[in-house]
Amino acid sequence: MSAQKDSSPSMTLLAYELLADHGLALPLFGSSVSANALHVAVPSRPGDPTTDIHDFEVYSATSPITLDVSLHRIATIGTVWVDVFVWDDVVHVGTRAELWESTEPEHGEMERTAPLTLFSLAEGASRGEAARCAALVHEWLERSWGAKRADNWRLNSYLTRVARRDLARHFREPSMAAKAHAILRKMLLVQRKSVLELKAPSVAEFAADDLPDLAFAVEELGWRLEVILDSVSQAAASESDIKPSHVMVMRLRHGRGRTQTQIPLRVFDGFFGGERDLRDAKTGRTRTMTLSMADGVRNTMKLQLPEIAKMSDPVARFERFPDSIAFEVYDSSSVNGRRIANLLEEGLHDGSTLKTQGGATWWRLLQP
Repeated sequence: MSAQKDSSPSMTLLAYELLADHGLALPLFGSSVSANALHVAVPSRPGDPTTDIHDFEVYSATSPITLDVSLHRIATIGTVWVDVFVWDDVVHVGTRAELWESTEPEHGEMERTAPLTLFSLAEGASRGEAARCAALVHEWLERSWGAKRADNWRLNSYLTRVARRDLARHFREPSMAAKAHAILRKMLLVQRKSVLELKAPSVAEFAADDLPDLAFAVEELGWRLEVILDSVSQAAASESDIKPSHVMVMRLRHGRGRTQTQIPLRVFDGFFGGERDLRDAKTGRTRTMTLSMADGVRNTMKLQLPEIAKMSDPVARFERFPDSIAFEVYDSSSVNGRRIANLLEEGLHDGSTLKTQGGATWWRLLQP
C-alpha cells in the first residue's frame, strides 16, 4: 500500500527499527505523531545515499523504537533521503552528509572497530571520504580474511555500487528507463592490472566522463577507467556471465498484515550470500530485506512484499546474477506458481526441498 502521490502527503520520521546493534537503522514514518500505521520511504534511486524520496509504503514493524520528539523530521515525496544512525546507544538523524558531521567525534573509534559502518556513512558524505574509508575497509578485510576476499569486496561491492549509482543518475530521465534497466542488469566490472573495464551493452551511449564518482574512485586507486560498449560480442560473451549461478524456489509464509514474509537466516547467509537488495524481475524495482533481532541475536530476515497480501499460497523464484538477485512472486494457483509448487513438491521426494521448523516456509536450490 502506497501513500497518495498526487496529494504529496507530509510524513513525520518518528521511529526506527534496528538492523544491527549499531550503524544505519530503518527509518519509520507516520502521517502524524500519534499515527498507528508506520511507513517506510521508497527511494527514487535504490542504493543511492543521496536519493530523494519517491513514495511511502505501509510497513509492519516488529520492534519499532520511538524517536525523541527533538529528532523528528518532516519528509514529503521529492525531499532528500533521511536516515537514522545508532552508535554507542546515541541516535543520530539526518542526511548522510549531516550524519557524517554529527558523528565526527566517533570516527576514530569507528575506523578501529567498525570500518564498514564508517564507510556506509562516508558514501553519502563526499567522494574523497568514501574513497579513503573504502581503503580502510580493504585493509581491514585483508588483515582479517585475506587479499582475495578484500579484492572481491572492492570490485564486486564497492566499485560496482558506485558504477550502478553513477549510471542510474546519468540515465535518470523516465524516457531512458528501459535502456537504463538493460545496462544495469548486464553491466560488468573487470579489473586487468591497473585498468578497470566497465563492460555494458551498447543500448545507449555513455563514457567514463559520465561516471564522475566511479572515475574518481578508480583514480584514487591509481587505476584507469575504460568503458567498453559492445552490442554483438558483449551479448554473446556475457551470456555465461548473466546466467544465474543458482536458482531457488520458495514457498513463502505470510507475516504481519499479510504483506511481509520471512527469509530464514540459513537461506540468507547461504543462497543470498548476505545480499539484502533484491530486484523485482517484473518491474525492476528494488526490495530490501531487513534484519529482525531477538534479545540482541539475529532472528530472521524480513521482506516486504505487498503483492502477496491477496495470495492464498504465495511462492517465489529467485535467480542469482553477477550484479543482482532477481525474484518473481506468484500464487500457487497460477500457471507459473503451479510450476514452482511442483518443483518444491518434487524436492520432498529426494530431500532437496527443505523446510523451517513447523514447515511454514519451504525452499529448494536448483542448478542452472
